[in-house]
Amino acid sequence: MELHEAWATLEIEPPADETLVRAAYRRLVRSTHPDLNQDTDATRRTIELTRAYAIVRAAQRCHPTAAPSGSQSAAATSSLAVRRIAEDAIGIFAPRDDAFRFVVDEVVSLGEITYLDRGSGLVEILVEFEQHGACQVVLALRDGAGAVTELSVTVESYHPHPPPTIGEVTRIVVDALSGAL
Repeated sequence: MELHEAWATLEIEPPADETLVRAAYRRLVRSTHPDLNQDTDATRRTIELTRAYAIVRAAQRCHPTAAPSGSQSAAATSSLAVRRIAEDAIGIFAPRDDAFRFVVDEVVSLGEITYLDRGSGLVEILVEFEQHGACQVVLALRDGAGAVTELSVTVESYHPHPPPTIGEVTRIVVDALSGAL
């Protein structure tokens, strides 16, 4: 999918700031997600929207647009400090709400977000690992010490063979949050 196709898929015109792009993506996903829509093409359409969102967000990180006064730009959001703090945990140096929004925006590069719950701080992602097949990665945000939001990482395989180690999955999530993917 080309960048101009991604903008069209999200039904918005460039340039648009991060807030508008995220709002368009969420509005469309709410109407197409297979959990909420029984159409035969719901899964395909949701995957297409998620891919378009990832393409537009990647382009915004490379070439941030000017954001209206008082709002965070794409560059500011993607510059949050992220550190691995344990084998299965990541520290994000931001308040929990900002960290949640940041995580949702950045992990679309890993796979399809299958569940979100801002109140409980849960983000579930369906990730296809090359040697391990499809796995569910669950990210749980909780308030940490000081200004740090802790992100715990778990992984479960959808296949009989084992998932990647939690250390590998945590590293991959850190890379996604750091913009390395």
